[in-house]
Amino acid sequence: MHLRNLLSRRPLAAYIVLAFGLSWLLWWVAELGEKPVLFLDWLGGFGPAFAAILLTALLEGREALEMLLRRVFAWRVHPLLYLAAVTLPLIGTLLLIALYGLINGKPETIKMIGPWLATLARTSPVLLMSLLLGWIVVTGEEIGWRGYLLPRLRARHSDLAASLMVGLVWGLWHLPELWPFKAGSAPITLLFFMADIVIIAVLYTWLYANSRGSILLVSLFHGVYDLMVMYASASLPFIRETRGLETVILLGMAAVVVAIYGPRRFEHGEQARNVPDKVLIDAGPE
Repeated sequence: MHLRNLLSRRPLAAYIVLAFGLSWLLWWVAELGEKPVLFLDWLGGFGPAFAAILLTALLEGREALEMLLRRVFAWRVHPLLYLAAVTLPLIGTLLLIALYGLINGKPETIKMIGPWLATLARTSPVLLMSLLLGWIVVTGEEIGWRGYLLPRLRARHSDLAASLMVGLVWGLWHLPELWPFKAGSAPITLLFFMADIVIIAVLYTWLYANSRGSILLVSLFHGVYDLMVMYASASLPFIRETRGLETVILLGMAAVVVAIYGPRRFEHGEQARNVPDKVLIDAGPE
């Protein structure tokens, strides 16, 4: 009872400490072992979900936990949101290729877009399988970031501010995989990674707000984005030289969302406006 009272006073701080602690501990142990222990590296990605489920059950009860888990499979959202979740990462990649060619005076890279899209279409069955596996992994993050942390921050801040705060926490959670903890990683990599992840959090909030809090939808976006980054990096080697351009493109997309909706709420219509306060529980005095 004492522990529960302590956690209820600072639920967001408790969540961050627990999510980071679980993931970082599992990743650290995984680094010590051989192949059988590498399973822990994968399991560490579920730290945000473990923390969200544990704190929801402990502080808010069974009904709140059921609401959280139902949103993992909330598929009844507008078809255009599915289209956005799938195509925005592809559009961003195409813009990246075009900008790289224009800025560096390499029109041949722009001419690669057609053949690259054709190859992408041919390999789509394999990519869909990879996406399914990736969706399972990123859902372990999204139950935490967009399922638990975002709605509680939205309850007291604008969508823009809440997005940036979630993005900052989300980015710092990856620190064990980045400079100065990862051998061979440079400070500039950390800088651009943090910029990208904080900015793209605006797009996640936009999808979340207009899908009535669907964790499934934001997990789909997360999975497609990660898959597109990996596929483009493997099939277009020059993509690795475009880190700054990726930041510019993401900033442009986020700016469009803020310009259309304003910084306070990214929702279209009143029906979504009440979701965070209803599905989500009071964040407490933090």
